[in-house]
Amino acid sequence: MASDNASIHSFNSALFRSFFKSVYKKLKHEEDYLPNLEQIVELTKAKDEHYIGLKEIPVDNIIGSEARYEDFDKDFLPRKPELQQRWSNIDKIMREDKSLPPISVFKIDDYYFVRDGHHRVSVAKNRKQVYIDAEVTELHIDVPLTRELTIKDRFKIQEHINFLEKTKLNKLGKGFDIKLTRPQSYGHLLNIISHYTGYLEDIVGRKLEFHEVAEEWYNRIFMPFAEGAYLDDILGKYPNRTTGDLYVWIQLNWADVKDSLGDRISFLAKPVPVVEQETQGLGLSYAPGIVRSIKRQYIRANIGLVVTCVVLDITRTGELSIAIVKRKYHPFEDYWSLPIAMLNENETSHDAARRCVKNALGIEEGLNFVQYKTFDNVDRTPYGRMIAFGMLCVHYGENMRMSAGGIASEIKLIGLGKDVRMVYDHNHILSEAFAFIHRTGSSFSFITEVFPDDIPLKYVRKVYETIERLKVERR
Repeated sequence: MASDNASIHSFNSALFRSFFKSVYKKLKHEEDYLPNLEQIVELTKAKDEHYIGLKEIPVDNIIGSEARYEDFDKDFLPRKPELQQRWSNIDKIMREDKSLPPISVFKIDDYYFVRDGHHRVSVAKNRKQVYIDAEVTELHIDVPLTRELTIKDRFKIQEHINFLEKTKLNKLGKGFDIKLTRPQSYGHLLNIISHYTGYLEDIVGRKLEFHEVAEEWYNRIFMPFAEGAYLDDILGKYPNRTTGDLYVWIQLNWADVKDSLGDRISFLAKPVPVVEQETQGLGLSYAPGIVRSIKRQYIRANIGLVVTCVVLDITRTGELSIAIVKRKYHPFEDYWSLPIAMLNENETSHDAARRCVKNALGIEEGLNFVQYKTFDNVDRTPYGRMIAFGMLCVHYGENMRMSAGGIASEIKLIGLGKDVRMVYDHNHILSEAFAFIHRTGSSFSFITEVFPDDIPLKYVRKVYETIERLKVERR
């Protein structure tokens, strides 16, 4: 009986919060509706439905509904008193730690829309549950979805889709998508690309459809610009902006900003009228992708060397995790990766690794790295030939004082074995680090070289046991 009363009280409290939140939202002229799956599918032109299976999904990423968007508000708080009986029954079951069947959801981008199990989701959110079991069916979209899906967000999605329909750049893949923060910037970018039509037709020697102009512009103009922006870390001066934002802003404000960009970006971002004027009568066809011999100092060599760092963190309570970063530069903006850095001309791979974790993770303390493998597949990145040195280190002690910088807009520690999709071949690079640790488990010299002196032996043993378990689970 006490459990029944507690569950009824929880429902009434949730209903009360929903009512006052709706009043507050109306006074602020803000939306408080649960996004409707049908409208979102129509807006995003989602397609290619396929069943993934039973998964444990984050409750916080459940943001919408297929059919019951009028029964719950945007936070899945109940709107109607008649929902009480079923809601309270589910709350009671959860309080008693009894199992419930999985919910059913559609997955679009990183977010979920409920098909069946709205009450279970509402109770789970009310109880601040982190994960819930779900039968997942995924729909593919070519543009990123936002959590809030406000009117401005929907307008930006609409403009983004219009941009992709005209340029067909979505054929390059999701990681190569040009992200812009302002909806109107997509129209500006279409106009900028169109100015290159005659110029690029002269270079390739034939008439081009607009989507062909867009692809030539992307490969010859935008990608070298993105690379230059990354090498100079230009976005470090412009937080909350994207590589695409930077490019459009420079193009629209060239006369005012050209002298403050530095030599590399000033060269790579020149608007086409300026380029045509400067090369007139010189017999030169300017495009960053084909002038390496003329301006080699502005674009990296055809073969690049990078360090890719695996930082294993062990807390004083024995928790194990790996540091990953969310990229802020194109391509693969907002995708997770291991910390990476280019090798400078006068530094070793170990020096570059220490610089990498300092710039990307903000770790000032000295870490001991070991170079465990070289990754040299010819097509491992879109920047051309890029050879990566896998660098491994172990941090032990209090929480690492980390601060995102360099290529990183965000840092996250993930548990060993946690399934996180990363860019390029970084999942493989991480797996090879685990395999290296597993192979060298009997090497005293390796343990003393990589593990800090003050780490308890039981935690060293735990690392090897965890990696052994993961190896068995993945067979």
